[in-house]
Amino acid sequence: MPALTLIIPTHNERENLEPLLTRLRDVAPALGVALDVLIADSGSSDGTVEAAEALLSKVLPAHPKLR
Repeated sequence: MPALTLIIPTHNERENLEPLLTRLRDVAPALGVALDVLIADSGSSDGTVEAAEALLSKVLPAHPKLR
Protein backbone atom coordinates (compact mmCIF):
# COMPACT_ATOMS: atom_id res chain seq x y z
CA MET A 1 0.00 0.00 0.00
CA PRO A 2 1.41 3.44 -0.86
CA ALA A 3 2.13 5.80 2.01
CA LEU A 4 1.31 9.48 2.38
CA THR A 5 2.77 11.67 5.09
CA LEU A 6 1.03 14.96 5.79
CA ILE A 7 3.08 17.58 7.58
CA ILE A 8 0.77 20.16 9.09
CA PRO A 9 2.54 23.35 10.20
CA THR A 10 0.75 25.08 13.05
CA HIS A 11 0.95 28.34 14.94
CA ASN A 12 -1.93 29.16 17.28
CA GLU A 13 -4.24 26.68 15.53
CA ARG A 14 -5.81 25.08 18.58
CA GLU A 15 -9.40 25.64 17.44
CA ASN A 16 -8.71 24.28 13.95
CA LEU A 17 -6.98 21.02 14.84
CA GLU A 18 -9.98 18.90 15.79
CA PRO A 19 -12.04 19.73 12.68
CA LEU A 20 -8.99 19.17 10.46
CA LEU A 21 -7.98 15.86 12.02
CA THR A 22 -11.55 14.63 12.09
CA ARG A 23 -11.91 15.40 8.39
CA LEU A 24 -8.63 13.64 7.60
CA ARG A 25 -9.80 10.59 9.53
CA ASP A 26 -13.06 10.60 7.60
CA VAL A 27 -11.51 10.86 4.12
CA ALA A 28 -8.49 8.61 4.70
CA PRO A 29 -10.23 5.39 3.61
CA ALA A 30 -11.02 6.86 0.19
CA LEU A 31 -7.37 7.77 -0.38
CA GLY A 32 -6.24 4.15 -0.36
CA VAL A 33 -2.92 5.01 1.28
CA ALA A 34 -1.27 4.47 4.63
CA LEU A 35 -1.63 7.93 6.12
CA ASP A 36 0.78 9.48 8.61
CA VAL A 37 0.07 12.87 10.13
CA LEU A 38 2.83 15.03 11.58
CA ILE A 39 1.87 18.21 13.40
CA ALA A 40 4.73 20.70 13.52
CA ASP A 41 4.22 23.58 15.93
CA SER A 42 6.18 26.82 15.83
CA GLY A 43 5.82 28.11 19.38
CA SER A 44 2.07 28.51 19.69
CA SER A 45 0.82 30.34 22.76
CA ASP A 46 -2.82 29.20 22.54
CA GLY A 47 -2.40 25.59 23.65
CA THR A 48 -2.00 24.08 20.18
CA VAL A 49 0.52 21.51 21.40
CA GLU A 50 -1.65 20.45 24.33
CA ALA A 51 -4.68 20.20 22.05
CA ALA A 52 -2.75 18.06 19.56
CA GLU A 53 -1.65 15.73 22.35
CA ALA A 54 -5.22 15.44 23.65
CA LEU A 55 -6.53 14.69 20.16
CA LEU A 56 -4.24 11.69 19.86
CA SER A 57 -6.58 9.73 22.11
CA LYS A 58 -9.79 11.36 20.92
CA VAL A 59 -9.52 11.51 17.13
CA LEU A 60 -6.43 9.80 15.75
CA PRO A 61 -6.77 6.26 17.12
CA ALA A 62 -10.30 6.07 15.70
CA HIS A 63 -8.82 5.27 12.29
CA PRO A 64 -6.09 2.64 11.89
CA LYS A 65 -4.33 4.59 9.14
CA LEU A 66 -3.73 7.66 11.28
CA ARG A 67 -0.95 7.85 13.85
